[in-house]
Formats: sequence, structure tokens, C-alpha cells
Amino acid sequence: MRLFWGLVWGSLSVSAMAQRPRHTMPDLSVLRSQSPAISAPQPITGLLEIRPTLGTRKGNIGTENFYELSWWVNPRERLSFGESVFTIPGPDKSQSLSMGDGFLRYQWREFKKNEVTGLTATADVRANLPLSKASRDAGLITAIRTTFTLAMPITPTTRFEFRETPIIYFFKGPGHEGSSGAVAHPIIENRISIGPVFALSPTLTLSTPINFSLTKYRNYSAGASHNKELLPDLAFNPELDWQANSHLYLGLAYRTEAFIIRDQIGMVLNNTAGNGSIQFVLGLSF
Repeated sequence: MRLFWGLVWGSLSVSAMAQRPRHTMPDLSVLRSQSPAISAPQPITGLLEIRPTLGTRKGNIGTENFYELSWWVNPRERLSFGESVFTIPGPDKSQSLSMGDGFLRYQWREFKKNEVTGLTATADVRANLPLSKASRDAGLITAIRTTFTLAMPITPTTRFEFRETPIIYFFKGPGHEGSSGAVAHPIIENRISIGPVFALSPTLTLSTPINFSLTKYRNYSAGASHNKELLPDLAFNPELDWQANSHLYLGLAYRTEAFIIRDQIGMVLNNTAGNGSIQFVLGLSF
């Protein structure tokens, strides 16, 4: 029985807020949410995904891992709990384990479908759980995100996907003192993702989303990072996945980083935007 691809970069720890926010993270649970609904799912399913990651510019190696447990209310609706786990390279090349945030999730797959055009709509709502120490230290209460995905078949082997994801952040205060100094907290973020998905074979899928985000930050202090900023970001995140069998999938992904930066004249495209991260993907479902 195939478990539908799950979980998310959106449940990331707030530890990255001390630096430039990593809005370029692909939201995997959303990108994979358009798999056909199963007719008779197991009541309880689970997913473990391991992603060894190589930074192409700095050569940093780590892993981005997560698990998700789901209760299928019916073939199209599920409730889930998940959490991220990372290994991060240290100055001496050693790897340290870091627990990320968790989330509670409700997904309603293909709640609308046009039988003539094949257009489908899927809803996905998640509440962030500040389980990591970094998020608790920053005063994160939760982050509520709602994603609406529209998928339209173009050919028998290609579909086009559009998704809209508004995110509202709740903190105990407007900012915090991070490892690099004062950091203002975000208020609201909006993410848009568009791009085709190609079924290269019955088991091989290529997704090519272009992701754009716009984040508004709170007024914390004059010298705080991102204070009152309206910060855009742009990313390209192609990923090739092979479903080896009903319980195992393998993949290869690339993630651009800092595609848009701020200079003396404003927001511009980064001349090193081709640098990013290469990821290998190992997924196990049960």
C-alpha cells in the first residue's frame, strides 16, 4: 500500500532566523499532495524520509530528515503529526544532531474536481509546534499555514500545478536576541509555487516548481536584522523521484539558495544564484 509523500520544510526550526531566512525550502508535503487518492488506505500510515545534503558552494554536508504519522479519516482526508531532524556539520567536520519543530496537519485531497477538464483542488492546513530549543528561545508560539493547490492535466503524462500558501506567525514578542544579534520576527508570509510535473514513466516523476515568497517582518529595534522589512525570495527546486516499490522511493533534488539579494539599489538577482544544495532522497513508508 503506497503512503502518500509527506512532510515539510515548513516545520523548520526558527534557528535560521538569526541569519537570512531560508524561504527557498521546498514544501514537500504540498509538492507531493496531488497523488491520486487511494480507495482503501490503512487507518494508520507513516513515512520516514532521509535527505543527505551537499552545499555546492561551501561544500557543507548534512542531512535533512523527518517522519510523519497519519490517520486516514477517509481515502481523501487525513490528520498527521510530524517532526524534522537534522544533522549539521561543525567546524571540525563532525555532525551534530538537531531536533526541528513539529506540526499538526489536516489534508483534504481533491475536495473539488472538474470531470471535464480534470482540474482538481486540494487543501492543506498545518499548525507549527515549537518543539526545538531554538524556536522556544525565540518565543515562537505557532505558525499557521494554509495551502490551496490547483492541478490541471496538460497531457496524459504532464500536469501543471499552482499553489498559494499564506502563513501567519505567532510569537511572544516582536523579536529576539539571536546568536548574530537582534532579529525581528516575521508577521506574515505568502508563498506561490508554479510549474509542471512530468510522469516520465509509471514510477519516475520530475517536478520543476518555481517558488516565490514575500515576508513582512515586525518592528523590533532599529538595528535588528530584517526589522520592518518586506523580504522577497525566489527559488527553483527541481526533483526527480523514483518509486522503487510500495514502501521505498529514491530521488535526486537541487535547491537554489539566495536567488534574490539586497544591494545598494534594492532587491536584485544574485550573481551566485546557481549555487545551492544537492540532495539525495531516501523515503520509507509503512
